[in-house]
Amino acid sequence: MATRFQHYVPQVYLRAWETTKGVYYFSKNDLGVGERRNTYSILAKNHTYTIDYEYSFVFNEMPEIANDYGNKIIEVLRKHNAIAFYNEKRLETVQDLTSIETFPFLEDWQFYKEDNPENLARKNSIVKDIKAIHSYVIENKLDDFLEKEWVKTRDEFIQAIEKISGYSTMTAVRIEETVAIKLIYSMLLLMCRNPAFDCLGIFPKIGNTFMNIFSMNGLDEEEKKKSQKVVDQQLHAAWLAEIYKGLFKSERGFCNIYAENIQKKCQLVLLHCPEKNGSFITSDNPAFVFINNVMRDNRNGFYIPLTPQYLLMIGKGKDDIGSIDVHTITNQGVRFYNNIILSKATNAVVSTKKYLGYIL
Repeated sequence: MATRFQHYVPQVYLRAWETTKGVYYFSKNDLGVGERRNTYSILAKNHTYTIDYEYSFVFNEMPEIANDYGNKIIEVLRKHNAIAFYNEKRLETVQDLTSIETFPFLEDWQFYKEDNPENLARKNSIVKDIKAIHSYVIENKLDDFLEKEWVKTRDEFIQAIEKISGYSTMTAVRIEETVAIKLIYSMLLLMCRNPAFDCLGIFPKIGNTFMNIFSMNGLDEEEKKKSQKVVDQQLHAAWLAEIYKGLFKSERGFCNIYAENIQKKCQLVLLHCPEKNGSFITSDNPAFVFINNVMRDNRNGFYIPLTPQYLLMIGKGKDDIGSIDVHTITNQGVRFYNNIILSKATNAVVSTKKYLGYIL
């Protein structure tokens, strides 16, 4: 399979941390000196969101992907001048080709020449080409939804506040709720698209439950490894399904459910760090939930650094989401919040600074 670099932290998001020399990239375990990097080369994986033959069991959960995959099967059949049959029924439509009653039995399909149905087509070549199909529906939709819209969404939010706020130490600002809602949904989708996303602890619980069941059956080590591979594949598919639901606004998805809850129960706080006081870092896990029950002041909630000078925090509040508290923070404050960001990073941190001593 050819390499396909897919960024789980969008380049358009990271560019807010660019200087003329690129961004400064740090390993979470080595914060001494930042490595100068360009945004293309970091925080990406090969085929992060690609759906291939091994994940075709998601077709029922993701109809847009099934449709894309089915159309590509039709292209393969045309390439080979072939028609497909299963159980003596011709498979003509996308629905026929990707149905749960037909596609899992691809190896049992029969192929005939379209211009001469009495002659068999080259089954091995056709099956090989079908198994080589890749669907990029999720990647392309992410590009349309976030990569092309993020800067506009973020700047619309910040500019709406800058227009009103005079940036005293603490200011209450009122903006259009639609502006806040758009940013909230983008933040949740950014959180969801990260490979480290665990659906607020649900995915690990599912994985542990499955592995406990397998272990109860007295499997040997080799069988356990195979079982773990199956569990990992299912959890990966569940993760992709949550991204898909977020992109296509499914009512059952994480993004939609939490967007609704935030609108009903939460308030937005925008933390502003003047440049003289330092800057916010970001990480390979830029949008996250932070919960610490022992803090004197309640800082629990959703976090996302918007730029090096702005950090959005969403927590429980009495006012609606159109009412924004804007706090201008000191260097001590930026150090405090940067340590929270660092604590939720998976492996890497990004900054505008080559050295973090003044801001961490």
